[in-house]
Amino acid sequence: TRNGVVHGGAGDGQPKVETDVQMADAMLHLAGVSNGHLATQGFRFLEKRTGTQLADLAAEHEGKQITFADTQVAPVPVITSPEWSGSESGGRRYSPFTINIERKKPFHTLTGRQQFYVDHDWFLGMGEMLPVYRPPLNMTELFGEAPIGEQN
Repeated sequence: TRNGVVHGGAGDGQPKVETDVQMADAMLHLAGVSNGHLATQGFRFLEKRTGTQLADLAAEHEGKQITFADTQVAPVPVITSPEWSGSESGGRRYSPFTINIERKKPFHTLTGRQQFYVDHDWFLGMGEMLPVYRPPLNMTELFGEAPIGEQN
């Protein structure tokens, strides 16, 4: 590995992570949005599961690896990754669910579809199983504070 490995002890042979920068680089190395090889590999895996062409979304960045040092120089665009639902391939700006809609990739839900009814116990217990209109909170009344002048 880039940082070497631990010699001896319980971590013998494991990647060495001794500084905050090494930890940041390790996290970036393990995420598809900053490791083009992982993004492409993840899309290839999803292609087999969904029968939909997806790997081309990250293929242009397969050899790219974003490091912590890269992020210190300038803002770095992320790589389109199966971890998210939007595509930034070909210079496109991120927009959620574009991969699901345009490539017909199942949604990241239990059913693979968009969900409007959620039957989890804690949603049911709070009466939040269906999307309904909720007026904005009146923060001044809620906390007993005076209003802060004109609000539009």
